[in-house]
Amino acid sequence: MLHVRLDLITGDLLLLGDSIRYIESEIRPAVESQPGSLGMSLHADPERGAVVAESFWASRDALLDSEPIVAPSHSEMIFQAAPRWGRRKVAGRGDV
Repeated sequence: MLHVRLDLITGDLLLLGDSIRYIESEIRPAVESQPGSLGMSLHADPERGAVVAESFWASRDALLDSEPIVAPSHSEMIFQAAPRWGRRKVAGRGDV
C-alpha cells in the first residue's frame, strides 16, 4: 500500500513561481532523502494561485518516522508562502 502526505497552499498567484522554486530547491531534497521516501510531486494551478505538494512513502511507518525531519521543511514552506499568499494551508495523510 502506498502512503501519501498532501499539502495544499493557496494565495497570490503573482508569487507562485518563487514558492515553486523554493519547494523544488529546498523541500523536495529534504523529503526525498528520507528512508522510505518514494518521491514527491508538485502540481500548480497558476490561474487559482494554488500549489499541491504530495510526498509518497513505502509504509505508514516511513511516513510517520519522517515527520520530525520533514515537518520543519513543511513549516518553512508555509512560512515562505504564507506571508505572500495569506495563511490558508490544508495538509493530510492517507493510504492509496
